[in-house]
Amino acid sequence: MRALFPLEVQDISAYEQWPDRAVVILSCADLDSQVPVWMPRFQAELVAATVPGAREMSAREIINASHGAALSLSSHPYVDVFCDIVEAYGDSIKEVVLDGFVEGRFLVQVNTLGGQSFEVRASDGIMLARHVGCPLFASQHVMDNAAVRAPLADEDVSLSDVDWDEFLNP
Repeated sequence: MRALFPLEVQDISAYEQWPDRAVVILSCADLDSQVPVWMPRFQAELVAATVPGAREMSAREIINASHGAALSLSSHPYVDVFCDIVEAYGDSIKEVVLDGFVEGRFLVQVNTLGGQSFEVRASDGIMLARHVGCPLFASQHVMDNAAVRAPLADEDVSLSDVDWDEFLNP
């Protein structure tokens, strides 16, 4: 069995020097590492608007979870359409795995309980995992090739102090 490492969305940041791009920082507590995922800014905003576990919540619960902000049941129509198609075939989403990192691009798989696997963009995979409330993992390959060491708790480093240029492939 191959090693998978659990990830959580830690932060989403945009920077003046890249007005159309943003970075979603995924943290891996098991390895004290972070995986920066660059994407178009509008996609990062959709990830930020996704309420974790929204697929299983009522509209009232979603509004409460978002601290009163009026959010719809999905962060993007793609999320609900994808979930509806999987469910129409009697299946459900088990996990999302950042499975590879090739030439600055993440290879992301959505795996179902029925054993099916679908490749999606990193932004869509992160939204799906948050929306459905399923685990988000990274493979050993991703951790070896795309992760950076997370600052220690006593280090005074903010995400804006990190030199993200080396991770940006415009």
